[in-house]
Amino acid sequence: MLKLKELLKPGAVNVFSNGLGDFMTGFGLPFETGKNFTALAISAFALTSLDTATRLGRFIFQEMFDNRRSEEDVNTSPLANKYFLQ
Repeated sequence: MLKLKELLKPGAVNVFSNGLGDFMTGFGLPFETGKNFTALAISAFALTSLDTATRLGRFIFQEMFDNRRSEEDVNTSPLANKYFLQ
């Protein structure tokens, strides 16, 4: 069973990991194994989300300010990008 001082440690990841680790003890997993697995899953999800947001931001920035133009396009404004609504 969880101790009160363990729950009072700061951080949402710690509190969630403790709760899910306690839940996993019902399946026969040790508490520490469940807690560590949950913390690892949360960290992986957060880093994957951060990586995706960075890649999307870079893609949008690159598309907005792409200087490569076709021959018929004489406007060199960044807002003349084919993906920008005019």
